[in-house]
Amino acid sequence: MLLPFTASKDDGHLLSLYYQERIRKCYTAIPFFFISYLVVISYYVLDDFRVFEPSTAFTLNRIPSIIFSLILIVLRFTNPREGILKNYWIPMYTVTMVSIIYSLYAVTFLTYEQSDYFLSGLYIISGCQLIFLLYSIMSITIILGIIGLGTVAFVSAIFYEYGTITAYNVPNFIAINIGIIMVLVVKYNNTFKHFKNYVLLKEEKSKSDSLFQLTLEQNQKLQSQKEFINHQKEILSNHNNDMQESLHYAQRIQNAMLPLPFYNIEKVKEYFNYSAPKHIVSGDFHWFGKSENAQVIVVGDCTGHGVPGALMSMLGVSILNRLVTQENVDDPLYIIEKMHIRLNTLLQQNSTHNNDGMALSVIRIPLYHDENVITFCGAKSPVLFVKKEGVEFHRGGRYYIGGNISPINKCQNISIKIEPGMMMYLYSDGFRDQFGGVQDKKYTAHQFRTFLREISNEPTAIQKQLLASEFMKWKDAKTENNVQVDDVLVAGFRF
Repeated sequence: MLLPFTASKDDGHLLSLYYQERIRKCYTAIPFFFISYLVVISYYVLDDFRVFEPSTAFTLNRIPSIIFSLILIVLRFTNPREGILKNYWIPMYTVTMVSIIYSLYAVTFLTYEQSDYFLSGLYIISGCQLIFLLYSIMSITIILGIIGLGTVAFVSAIFYEYGTITAYNVPNFIAINIGIIMVLVVKYNNTFKHFKNYVLLKEEKSKSDSLFQLTLEQNQKLQSQKEFINHQKEILSNHNNDMQESLHYAQRIQNAMLPLPFYNIEKVKEYFNYSAPKHIVSGDFHWFGKSENAQVIVVGDCTGHGVPGALMSMLGVSILNRLVTQENVDDPLYIIEKMHIRLNTLLQQNSTHNNDGMALSVIRIPLYHDENVITFCGAKSPVLFVKKEGVEFHRGGRYYIGGNISPINKCQNISIKIEPGMMMYLYSDGFRDQFGGVQDKKYTAHQFRTFLREISNEPTAIQKQLLASEFMKWKDAKTENNVQVDDVLVAGFRF
């Protein structure tokens, strides 16, 4: 029996219970998981004949996983859990899971020369590995072997066949797999620790019920049990601290992919970026890029927050880097429409009914000195200009990118003449939607725009401080440390 990372040889009884629990979960999960897989893979097998010519190689790579799944399902419905196959459920489950994951590697390898399908395949592999293995009952040692061997074999095959491993986001794929390994190690260690604590606490509760009936002189034993429980609480607290450290590490990775604070923007004298994530990492992001003729500024607000929102934001940054930096696209409307198409394709939203996406504001600033007109386009995301003669506000299109409702042909470019001293604000909806104040109501969009107008004459560094102060003052007006409802991002630029 393979031990979890946190188990010791002295945990014999606990390991036996843990192994029995894994067998029970395995036996229960087989019909739900593998019948669903057969339904999904049947669609892809049929789709292979439509998309790929010839499709034989794709189908052949899917057949082993289909056969193993069918065999396992038949055995599941014809044998009791405690029967002659009692000690073979987990090995059979493992073999079948390996065949499924490695078939994804094989099919993705075959699409290398078709970049869109290959990129989609990489994301599908990463997503499936994370989802399948995160809730798997396999040993963490086996899981790490599956991911490690699969990644090495996949990358080696690409290098042997095509002589490079730097194209089509393969390095990012390797990094994502490393990240998945880290997540799984933490998760599986915590799973065993929680199970161990659960069993111990359950046993101690039974002992406490018995001790409660004993004489007064046994109170000292009860006190020792209380101290033991407090010790377990401290262990759980340490586990929580470990998770917080992991989130902070993810925050550093996310910040490293976003623009540096001293990034030079053409025609902009000074700017600030105020960011207040709800859960350490943020689903709101800002991005600066440059084409041959213009600089592009983007502020995005992804669906969700925390780790899911941060992953979506990094996907948005990756698409923007490719569009603007590599493909030399700087038209805001075109950027929004292309991002919607690519996000829709990468997340397979037409087939999975996934509605995740992001609100987006895109600004184009010309590089040439004789051009003094900037262009804005927004997908459910606004822009605010504060000029000497007043305020100019543009709401943007009604629909965000991604999801089933397309923003294509529903957004438009808007041109704004640059005026000396003019302030431009791009922001997510986190500030205006924050509950607080004396009556514990939303801040509201109108109140937020009014506040921006009032502070617009201050230096950008002071504006950032005022925004942070106003947000905390509003949030904690009635109850100190009131709950933050969403990620907050406000970016201001003075021309």
